[in-house]
Amino acid sequence: MSRLDFSGLATSLTTLTLRLLLPSWAKALWSGRRGSNPRQPAWKAGALPLSYARAIAHLYSIPSLTDNAAEEGPPRQPPPRCPTALEAPTVSPQRPLGRSVDNVHKGCYKCNAFIPRREAMKFSIFSVCDHHLDVPRSITQLYEQILSEMELAEELGYWAYYIAEHHFHEYGVVPSPPAFLGAASQRTSRLGLGVAVSVLTFHNPLLVAEEYAMVDHLSKGRLRLGVGSGYLQHEFQGFGIPAEERRERAQEALEIVVRAWQGEPFSYNGTYHKVENVRIAVTPLQKPHPPLWIAILNADRAYHVGKTGWNIMMVPYATCDTIDDLGEIIAAYWRGYAEAGGQGEPDVAVALHTYVSSSKEAARQEADAALWRYVVTRLYARRRNFDELDRGELILFGDPDLVAARLRKLAAMGVTHVMALMNFGALEAERVRQSMTLFAKEVIPRLTATASRP
Repeated sequence: MSRLDFSGLATSLTTLTLRLLLPSWAKALWSGRRGSNPRQPAWKAGALPLSYARAIAHLYSIPSLTDNAAEEGPPRQPPPRCPTALEAPTVSPQRPLGRSVDNVHKGCYKCNAFIPRREAMKFSIFSVCDHHLDVPRSITQLYEQILSEMELAEELGYWAYYIAEHHFHEYGVVPSPPAFLGAASQRTSRLGLGVAVSVLTFHNPLLVAEEYAMVDHLSKGRLRLGVGSGYLQHEFQGFGIPAEERRERAQEALEIVVRAWQGEPFSYNGTYHKVENVRIAVTPLQKPHPPLWIAILNADRAYHVGKTGWNIMMVPYATCDTIDDLGEIIAAYWRGYAEAGGQGEPDVAVALHTYVSSSKEAARQEADAALWRYVVTRLYARRRNFDELDRGELILFGDPDLVAARLRKLAAMGVTHVMALMNFGALEAERVRQSMTLFAKEVIPRLTATASRP
């Protein structure tokens, strides 16, 4: 037998041995108990990384290796075994509709372990644009502060700066993001200009399509558009729209916006919106359209959006008790994306309150008052202090090493994009700028980052 034949035989035997032994090895690690908690799976105790456990469960169809199977009742049925899970990613010549990256992976999207990382994690800035009447800062001054931060964000290399749309309360004082982003487009040249989110429920979708197409042209193709259905009761009351209609209204509006952006006459007959042979004259500069995100609040919604293939964004502070809850939501999104046969790498964006200083103690001393002011003015939300949020790892407060460590944990969960919420609770402008600078110069270099795109 030739040397080549022996080599092939050895490879086959090694592969067979691994396939026979790895499942039992993984089960042993999974089932093994150590530490003071007799019900704690070994991956939570540190014996086996969760991503590895999921990967082995998927490849070898081991039902017990699901997220919390050892703790939360009967295990879910494992997904079908994927024979090409380790196949290398390739590059698609065309960009799939609704996704902002070109990379296509021919293998497994059933578990986080094999989510391709062809692009580095993105870092952006986000502001709710909350206004506080007990602070001597006018709305005019707040607007100028945010525009100035956008200029700094571009200088520091952030991917985008996102603002929120809100109505009828100081909770957020940008009722018209297209107007604000139009102004920002004239003061920046590379920074992505985003909205998180445009509340489609409250607008004529044809007007949404036209106004944001204008922003894309004014910014020379830098629009980043997040959309959602709304969640604040006083806004539904103010517009006279029943909250229970929000999801269907927003879904119809999104379909109309995307159709209108094609620049061809079209008709649409929905429950809440009717369009009869209309063509808009101004379509986006980016083709087929600017990158889009859908805002989500929970795992059920994440799963269904995952099946559509759209990018997602969320603020864990609003609905998660701990970072583990966030992990469940992200896993649900990837599961839906996989079941729908998603290809490419969608953007999974998470917004977290962020403040970088010389230490966690210094960060708390400098920004805790602003964080609490923000918390107590959030309508309808549960109030949690610094200790609770920090214990749940739902804030990025601390020195560069601590913040970078939490970012790595998010990346391992499947987060591809972090929107650092730094301007909150009327935090002093100089401290916001200081934190933005430290994050860019001390935290991002500890990871692999995507700089501003031209």
